[in-house]
Amino acid sequence: MIPKPKIPKWDSRNLSFPLVSKYQCKNGWQILHKYDSRFPTISLRLLLNGGCLYGEKSGVSSLTDSLVNHYFHKNWKNYTLSGDLQYNTQETNSVFSLDALSSEWKSIGTIFQDILNIPRIDYKYGQHLCTIRKQSILHNLHNPQFLARWCSQELFYQGSILSAGVSGSLQSLASIDIQDIDNSLERYRSPSGTLVVVGDIELSKVISWVENELPQTNPCPNPTMQFKHSYDVFFLHCPSSQTVIKWMQSLSNKTEFSLANEIIALSIGDMFTSRLNQKLRVQEGLTYGISASIWEGFSRSFFICQTMVEQVQQLKALNLIKHTLKEAHLNWTEQELQMAKQNLWQHLLDTSSTPYDLADLIENWISSDQPIEAFNRLSSDLSSLSLGTVISAAEQLNLTKEMVLIVGKDKDSAWREYRLNKIQATK
Repeated sequence: MIPKPKIPKWDSRNLSFPLVSKYQCKNGWQILHKYDSRFPTISLRLLLNGGCLYGEKSGVSSLTDSLVNHYFHKNWKNYTLSGDLQYNTQETNSVFSLDALSSEWKSIGTIFQDILNIPRIDYKYGQHLCTIRKQSILHNLHNPQFLARWCSQELFYQGSILSAGVSGSLQSLASIDIQDIDNSLERYRSPSGTLVVVGDIELSKVISWVENELPQTNPCPNPTMQFKHSYDVFFLHCPSSQTVIKWMQSLSNKTEFSLANEIIALSIGDMFTSRLNQKLRVQEGLTYGISASIWEGFSRSFFICQTMVEQVQQLKALNLIKHTLKEAHLNWTEQELQMAKQNLWQHLLDTSSTPYDLADLIENWISSDQPIEAFNRLSSDLSSLSLGTVISAAEQLNLTKEMVLIVGKDKDSAWREYRLNKIQATK
């Protein structure tokens, strides 16, 4: 086993993380703002509520956002900007991103005003995009990692409209018509959402622009969603010599465990010295690596670990993962906690070092249904996180059932044997 490096004493008094201002405008828009004059730039993220959560057919939001982005790229010469417009479609919102010089603020404002007044778009190009997306799905049906990522959405959101995913399936893409896109465009013309602004611009200037230039928002109803809870082993056939194992366990909704769960993910599977890396990679040589993370979505959160192994090693890898997670609450030391805290803090610093990075981090934070107030407490919450809280969170994780997705060849009975042992153990 590779010896753990000596870690210098971690001084939590030096923790400092950007505090984000929150402002509710008179016309309904919410602004999340951080002034940063280190660079003469502005990073802006426009989050428009909508998507599958509000009843749109799977794939429609993503397709509409693509068409809007295509329209502006065709007409980009009309704008005097050094940056580029990007988009990202999620389950609950559409995100348009722009990073440019702060001296170009007027042009930045113009393009976002134009997004909310989008004219009719190129439906013919939309049909072309649907064809490309269907071909991409078909092309990747022999890729176990693609299939694992594609099927995870259905398992996360079982029994709800969100289970179909934002990109759409072969069936939903085939059924999208012009009316679906027109209906989706109403999200732009009668918008509701949030603006994330990070960079060399004062909050007062942003507020003035939003309240004087952007339309009144059209508040969306607060959606509720019922999910099924089917915890089992799911096998998906893929003609590959490698098998992807994706292990998922639902997490406690207790906010006191949010950071503790991140620490557990780091110590269990997302550092080179983590427990799963030591067992599966260093000791047994089953894989080149294993990752662990916390997945946050609308009203759902999961602990996830994923690895890829040779088909003949499926059962051994599964049992090692299960055994390691069942002991996740045992043998914790202050040194392990300290190392995980340092890794998490360094990750936060790396992903917030520039206005561009910080804007993305804030966008991802609120898109995963987490309050900005918790973001502003990261420094104090991480410094005060105790070993007892981490152990309690691990004990809570131990009480939840797992969902296991296995993507590979259906030639041996390893996954069936694991499922049989699992069922017998619960009797």
